[in-house]
Amino acid sequence: MHYLHNSRVARDRGNVAIVLSMHSPAQKGGNPIESEHKIQSDIMLELSKNGFTVFRSNAGRVRTESGAMIMLFPRGFPDLCGFRHSDGRFFCLEIKNAKGRLRDDQKLFAQFIKPFPVLYGVARSVDDALAIVGGE
Repeated sequence: MHYLHNSRVARDRGNVAIVLSMHSPAQKGGNPIESEHKIQSDIMLELSKNGFTVFRSNAGRVRTESGAMIMLFPRGFPDLCGFRHSDGRFFCLEIKNAKGRLRDDQKLFAQFIKPFPVLYGVARSVDDALAIVGGE
């Protein structure tokens, strides 16, 4: 169960992005586990402030209002992708919370992308993401 925790407005070079932060209620033991959605939003915000363009990617199929079924990115495609402004280097990030595990289709994508010059990794925090993409 998730609920709206807070929202932020980020301003960068005249652009405005509204980031809704979500978090899960506390788990047994008292400490809340951050939701993947909140981690993802925090990463998008931080990367966009540090010289990266970031896109949220949706995978799988969805039904439109008219009833048509459309294919998005293939299953297993990472949650975030984008590029580094300094050199145009492309990156893909799979976002997981502290307990999250890669599904088989996500493991398959990780193996597929390995031989290419793409920055790829699993990020569980903003610091992880910055380390993967070579940010500060």
